Amino acid sequence: HAFIVRVAKLIAISFTVAGGYRGGFIFPFFATGAALGRCLHEFYPSLPIPLCCLGFASAINVAITRTSLATPIILCFLAGEPNVLSGVLAAGLVSLFLTAY
Repeated sequence: HAFIVRVAKLIAISFTVAGGYRGGFIFPFFATGAALGRCLHEFYPSLPIPLCCLGFASAINVAITRTSLATPIILCFLAGEPNVLSGVLAAGLVSLFLTAY
C-alpha cells in the first residue's frame, strides 16, 4: 500500500505545482518520503522504520530545496526521533551531492 500512496502523492504534487495552486510543497515531500521509507522497510526489515522514513523524506526535500542542514534537524525533532539525526543528515548530504546542479 505504501507504494501506491507514494505514486499517488507524487502525481498529486506534480499537478498542484504545475497548476500553480497556492500552498507549499515541502510537507507533501515529507509524506512521499515517509511512504518510500515504508517501502524500503518492507524490503529490508532490519532497518528501523524512523530511519527509513525520515531518511527518504530528508533526501527528497534536500534534492529540491537545497537545505541540507535544516531539513534533517526539522524532520528529526518534529518526529520526536533525535537519535536518528546522523543517518538522516547523511541521507540529506548524499542527496545534495547526487543532485548537484
